[in-house]
Amino acid sequence: MKIYGTVGKLIDRYGTEVTVDNEKTKAFIQPIRYNSRYYGTTKRKVSGTVTSERFLYIGKPETKLTCDKSVIQIADRKYIVRRYDIYRVGKYGVYAYGVLAPCGEVLEDEYESDNYTT
Repeated sequence: MKIYGTVGKLIDRYGTEVTVDNEKTKAFIQPIRYNSRYYGTTKRKVSGTVTSERFLYIGKPETKLTCDKSVIQIADRKYIVRRYDIYRVGKYGVYAYGVLAPCGEVLEDEYESDNYTT
């Protein structure tokens, strides 16, 4: 079986039910805990740990997301898509991935290089 069909079936079977722009689908959502990369506006404590929440979204490539516009709802919490792309093998989309932030955060230019230091 092709990889792009297998990943979609795994998401359907084991993914969490979410609402993406008022359409129900399934996806994997998990916290991002990797502190060496910059994933958006963060508040740093004295010790240098990141305190702002960011989540990794993995879903089917057919689900269209738009950065800074698409809203994903999980139970009673809402998140906005901050970054989004599709992983492809050849011309086929295998899965979509993105970085989510809680709704209500101030939107601003979040680019910083990976060698950001405080």
